[in-house]
Amino acid sequence: MSLKAVGAGLAVILENISDLRVYAPAELPGSLNEFPCAVILHSGTTYNVAMGSGDATQEHRFRVKLAVTSQDLPSALSSLLDYLDNTGASSVRAKINADPTLNSTCDTAWVESNTGQGGFMWGGQMYLGTEFEIVAIE
Repeated sequence: MSLKAVGAGLAVILENISDLRVYAPAELPGSLNEFPCAVILHSGTTYNVAMGSGDATQEHRFRVKLAVTSQDLPSALSSLLDYLDNTGASSVRAKINADPTLNSTCDTAWVESNTGQGGFMWGGQMYLGTEFEIVAIE
């Protein structure tokens, strides 16, 4: 598969979260206008990673920035909690664990970390949300 395909596969998995608008790495928006939404960014690749079988693979890393509002509404941060849980219909980790091949685009993937509740900039605008680090082995 290609890096583009793995990013699109991650988007397909996250689109299974009800009411979450997802942007794959190949379709990044200039601004975020629908909430909640997730933007998937490629954050790096390590090439020729040796696996147990001796085969060389790639380790892709993605940042998933999940925004719940563009306004300064700290109370909106509580709506992130369901996305941060280990289980549940809105859990990012649970969705990836349910299909670690990201719709058959990689060998395995997992959520490595989350930044917690906070904010991030996109297109010069501050958004309240969180960021996940996803690892995908191809």
